Amino acid sequence: MIPDPTQIPHLLRLLDDDTPEVREAVVAQLALFGEDLPRELARQGLEMTPEQLAFVRARSAAAARERLRNGWRSWMAKEGDKEQLEAALTLIADYQGGGRRPGALTHLLDALAGEFRGMGLQADVRGLSEFLFAQKQLAGAKDDYYNPRNSDLVYVIEQKRGIPISLALVFMLVGHRLGMSIDGCNFPGHFLAMTFERGDPLIIDCFHGGLLIDDTLLARYLDPVTVTVRDLLNLRSDVRSIIARVLRNLINAYRAAGDQEDLELMTELLSMLPDADASHD
Repeated sequence: MIPDPTQIPHLLRLLDDDTPEVREAVVAQLALFGEDLPRELARQGLEMTPEQLAFVRARSAAAARERLRNGWRSWMAKEGDKEQLEAALTLIADYQGGGRRPGALTHLLDALAGEFRGMGLQADVRGLSEFLFAQKQLAGAKDDYYNPRNSDLVYVIEQKRGIPISLALVFMLVGHRLGMSIDGCNFPGHFLAMTFERGDPLIIDCFHGGLLIDDTLLARYLDPVTVTVRDLLNLRSDVRSIIARVLRNLINAYRAAGDQEDLELMTELLSMLPDADASHD
């Protein structure tokens, strides 16, 4: 339900109602505005006491955590790996975005795929890499790598910055819309994308501008260990391993930020995944 800003003055008048049930209902309605509430208050020239605003924010955050917790397993019922992946990432993006634009991830991915179709570029993985990482300028978030929002694909697409796994996931999901089969490669410490080109494996480093990795470049990642591109086929990730890795990244990011409540929430979501063991990015 989209909250109606014109109701805010009326709701504020009821904040001090004598009836606890009324006050709780008012707080719940104000909480629906999420992070937009302070901006809407300023726009309308309205004020809340710091105590009232802090309480509404806490109530809003608690409600958002509960919605994510209760709805988390819904993505597992989807048919198709990429459909499951997108549904899980949408839940995470909606939560991290404060619920302001529910389902925005699907619209953004659709828009990227549609724009690519109209560009007249080479309609394969190399062409998509050129489109996303050269023309759209999606790139590695080197300055704020540990920002939790780097796991929110809506934020990544709009800010054009992300960590290896989030950029690879955008690449995979846009490619899926275009009929391309692109998987994740659970490379230790640096998630990669993988596909096949004329029967040969093709590895793409989305964090470094869609860099195509051959055996020579791969040696730089693992020196002095000798591994070939074909060996990486054994590191192909299933959906649950990918989501586990996203959650582990979020756990580490929230720990670094000192956000104990979100750390515990992501840890709880991770515990709901059976047989999903993955390192962080």
